[in-house]
Amino acid sequence: MSQEVIQGDLQVGDQIQVAEPYCVVDLYGVDTVKMDVGTPTLYAPSKPGKEYLFFFDEPSDYKEYGETYFPLWREYGRYLVLPTSLFSDPDMDGMANEELNLGEGDATDYKKAYRQVMNYFMK
Repeated sequence: MSQEVIQGDLQVGDQIQVAEPYCVVDLYGVDTVKMDVGTPTLYAPSKPGKEYLFFFDEPSDYKEYGETYFPLWREYGRYLVLPTSLFSDPDMDGMANEELNLGEGDATDYKKAYRQVMNYFMK
């Protein structure tokens, strides 16, 4: 997939701060992911080293951290970039949530949106 900024003032290669609705806490000596209140169970933290397509709104300005971007619409604002061979593959519907970097829950609607996003933005 080519890298590009579709809309906004960012440029390819800009480094930005992205925040997701979770934190990691030490729970009895074990690092445990704790989701923010109200976060759908389908949302799972992004994995370092993976490539994603994000949709952001205008950044929030935190005095302590500066401009910070948040994925719009939680899981619907972030899509793991998959091989182009899967774009029209009907088996995508059978992919496990973990393969799409999702948490637990019914991902039927997300997969429909994912296929549309892939066909429109990831070709």
